[in-house]
Amino acid sequence: MRVEGIGYNPVYQSYAQQRTTPVSTAGSSPVMTKEQMEQILFFSLYQQTGLNVKLVRIAGELYGKMMDQLA
Repeated sequence: MRVEGIGYNPVYQSYAQQRTTPVSTAGSSPVMTKEQMEQILFFSLYQQTGLNVKLVRIAGELYGKMMDQLA
């Protein structure tokens, strides 16, 4: 069994070790091209718009049912 001091934080120590290693980006290719990133952003916007339309449609149907019940 291992007992550490009060200030022991293994997550911080491993993070600090990772930060001290040099990162070389020279000569490496980007993870995504600009066109691929644009495609992903457009797709996410399209999906978000579709979800918003569905939510508005559902809310309108429920509001209509509620108004019918009140009448």
